[in-house]
Amino acid sequence: MKLISAICASALALAGAGTANATTYTPSGTYVLQGSGVTVKKGLTLTCTLKITAVIPNASGDVHGAVNHGHTATATPLLSGGLCGTVTFNSTPYPVTYVGTTLSLTGVSVNTITSGGCSGTIGGTWNDTAKTLTIDAVLPATTAGTGDCTVKGVLTLVGGVGSITNP
Repeated sequence: MKLISAICASALALAGAGTANATTYTPSGTYVLQGSGVTVKKGLTLTCTLKITAVIPNASGDVHGAVNHGHTATATPLLSGGLCGTVTFNSTPYPVTYVGTTLSLTGVSVNTITSGGCSGTIGGTWNDTAKTLTIDAVLPATTAGTGDCTVKGVLTLVGGVGSITNP
């Protein structure tokens, strides 16, 4: 649950939009989303555990009042299990956006087992009731001809409680 809330920061908030029009995460803090059975592929297909830790700074005292909440988020993904630990993420944490029901980590850069890496956005559909993020992402190859990366699976909020609201 924590991870999903952290991942849900709005693109508007990250772009510096006024807090009256920004996505609101309640409460602020650290959230953890995690899923096992996540499929990661670039040449080789791996089944991994994906853990995303998101941080939402407190913005209480703005136009939304004194309630503990935030409007921006950053997140750090981590893969584990078997060879999955050899797939690493560069320059973390990544900005999080939340538009409609799509929660995304932007500017992701990945080192892969096979030649070439990938970069782009890891995103999926956030279900605020179930506190799940269903990911079906394609990250373009950073080296031409080496193939794109795909990430597919379902993560569940396992740390933290909260909700996300759009402006």
